[in-house]
Amino acid sequence: YNTYDFPSFPELNDYLESVKDCYLTNDDLSNTDIAALSFACGVSVEMNYHPEGSGAYASDVPIAFLNKFNYDSATNYSSSYPGFYSLIADNMMNAQPGALSISGAGNHYIVCDGYDSSGDNLFHLNFGWGGSSDGWYSLPNGMPSGFNVVNKATMNIEGGELPFLEIDSYFVAELTGDFDGNVNPGESIALRIRLSNRESFATATDIEGTIHCDDPRATITDSIGTWNDIAPGSSGLNLIDPFSIEFAEGIGVCSIDFTLHVTSNIGKEKIPKERYDADLDFSIDVVMDQAGWPIELINGVSGGPALIDINNNGEIDIIFGDKNGNVHCCDKSGNEFAGFPFNTGNQIYGSVAIADINSDGELNIVVGSRSNNIYVLKPNGDVLFSFASTGNILCTPVISDIDNNGSYEIIFQTIYKDLYVIDSSGANYPNFPITLPSAMYMNAGVAVADINGDNLKEILVGCSDGNIYCINTTADTVWTAETSGAIRSAPSIVKFEEDYKIVAGTSTGKVSIISSDGVVENEITLSGEIRTSPIIVNLDNSDITGFDDLEIVVGTMTGKLYVVDWAGNILSGFPYNTGTAIESTPIVADIDDDGLFDIIFGCNDDNLYAIASNGGIVTDFPIDCGYEIKSPPSIADIDEDGDYEIAFGTINGLWIIDYKSAYGDSSIMWSMYRYDLERTGLVDWTPPHSINDNPDQYRYFIAQNFPNPVKTSTTISFSLATNKHEQTRIKIYNIKGQLVKKCEVKNAKCGINELTWNGMDANGNKVANGIYFYRLETDDYKSEIKKMILLR
Repeated sequence: YNTYDFPSFPELNDYLESVKDCYLTNDDLSNTDIAALSFACGVSVEMNYHPEGSGAYASDVPIAFLNKFNYDSATNYSSSYPGFYSLIADNMMNAQPGALSISGAGNHYIVCDGYDSSGDNLFHLNFGWGGSSDGWYSLPNGMPSGFNVVNKATMNIEGGELPFLEIDSYFVAELTGDFDGNVNPGESIALRIRLSNRESFATATDIEGTIHCDDPRATITDSIGTWNDIAPGSSGLNLIDPFSIEFAEGIGVCSIDFTLHVTSNIGKEKIPKERYDADLDFSIDVVMDQAGWPIELINGVSGGPALIDINNNGEIDIIFGDKNGNVHCCDKSGNEFAGFPFNTGNQIYGSVAIADINSDGELNIVVGSRSNNIYVLKPNGDVLFSFASTGNILCTPVISDIDNNGSYEIIFQTIYKDLYVIDSSGANYPNFPITLPSAMYMNAGVAVADINGDNLKEILVGCSDGNIYCINTTADTVWTAETSGAIRSAPSIVKFEEDYKIVAGTSTGKVSIISSDGVVENEITLSGEIRTSPIIVNLDNSDITGFDDLEIVVGTMTGKLYVVDWAGNILSGFPYNTGTAIESTPIVADIDDDGLFDIIFGCNDDNLYAIASNGGIVTDFPIDCGYEIKSPPSIADIDEDGDYEIAFGTINGLWIIDYKSAYGDSSIMWSMYRYDLERTGLVDWTPPHSINDNPDQYRYFIAQNFPNPVKTSTTISFSLATNKHEQTRIKIYNIKGQLVKKCEVKNAKCGINELTWNGMDANGNKVANGIYFYRLETDDYKSEIKKMILLR
């Protein structure tokens, strides 16, 4: 026989250049390419070719890699080498195929090109028999055809004349937008990509990249970037030559695919066959998350967050409980304040409530826990007091001064039919707790208001027996209203002038409207069980002359969002069908300033929805968060950037969506669960004048400010019964009872008057975010005290 030799790679022959090109572009090899490669491999190990069989020595394989193919390393390992099979597995996990010398049914030389790391310890073997036995096998005893011995392995085959570039990571810097580090719809970015070069491959030189995108939602305005040389085992960034991309407005949350075509090692001659080419795919996530959010939490968040400046630092904070039993208090960027999280010992299902419980000028956080305890926390996370009940507390606690003595009470129920009222020191209120005839549904809370005009508050409790019980401050049952099904959510109370109505949803899919003396006036039939607390709104923001001008909004377990008028007629464009159960109580705000109020709610299909009052979907919605949303949302301009943020819980944590549309001055109608931070469930839609606008019927009255919460300014409407007043003023107080501003109303007239407050104190300084109180005063009249929330 004859012995042949040949020059080192890549000067073997023209066919091997074609093989290399196919490898770089992932194209299939032709039969001629395969023959050329096989012959080169055989000659490199001095293969003894014979018609009846060919063979070579395994010990010659690493020599061929090093001397003929210009690899930097290739080593033969005997099966007696310590950790032999682990070495093979490590090579496979590093994308480094190797070769095995095996025996047991004769001798054979095979390729190992994969390892299953899932726990089965299988190796992918290529036996070279036309692929007939290629597959996953254990070593050494699991091989086919009688082979059961692995003698040697050629491993650590590394290096070559070309680099191996991969995308390690990328970094975006906003060129336009809110500059929060997130890619949002409507923004443009500078994109820098970090490329890494695998160890033992050649240094990448003359690196240039071009990005491509076929998605019309992205426009590439600078497609070319360059890198400095990248040595093996190193990485580099196109720091001074970034790409530029614009993302269209209104595209919502999405992931957009790009391809980076990278070339390198072109050399001075720019000979095409010497260069490295690769197409590297990557995607950019367009998000609407507030910077620093979401905060992912095992077991998730089912209650609605509170958005308020809890620690009086001038910025809005986010307070919520999770189903691990922790109370969180975070800043706008998701940083937890010192003293938090506070652990209650068991799951928190409901929302936190906020008020100055002990009148010390500081807001407190009130939360119920499945540990049977109510906790009242100070702004720094210390416990003001706790109260131990006899059963799990899954509901949202309610804070109210039920006896009008200037001190707050906390009202809540347990899963064992017990209704508790405790005072501001943590002691049982007289005659409480009481045991109701039926249990209350899980996290459905109560509603509280003075619905009969006796200057004492009543507690409205919906139970699983289908009844709503009206309980007074002496723990007596004033009346019982029987509805058509179990009450699965907290009832709501709506006031118009001196009249009150109670609205509740039932398990039979009906909305019950109940008078202040317990008469069921109407039951509106919808489709599916109702687990959202009804909200009562004036969606077209028109003049209100009575309850007939209001709408009721609920979601059902059949996935339908209903908007119905007081008579039960479904508004045009509704119901909106999500197709999946709705358990998230909605809020209402004009988030895109188009003049239409929008209904915002979560759904069990993982989406956050915003539906305009005409039934149309708002731009960029729905937003897929990847997890079920049962929590009621809350809305405010958390970071004071001129657009709204929407905070809500999912079964995996707390999300904040930064909606990139400026809002108007009167854009919020219902901003949080249960309407206020005390979670009373009371909304007052009384106008500041009589129904007929008859001068003979004018009376003293002060209305709820609008908008509330206040962003920049708010209007306080009031009416006077006479114009014979030398002084008419609105006094505004902070939570400590300190007078913030006395607003003199000059030339106040009999009938309707309005005053606008711009959030400034008497010295013209902006006051801090928080809870404020106001009242109307004349020479001989003082109105009731109203409350408003300032959230800049």
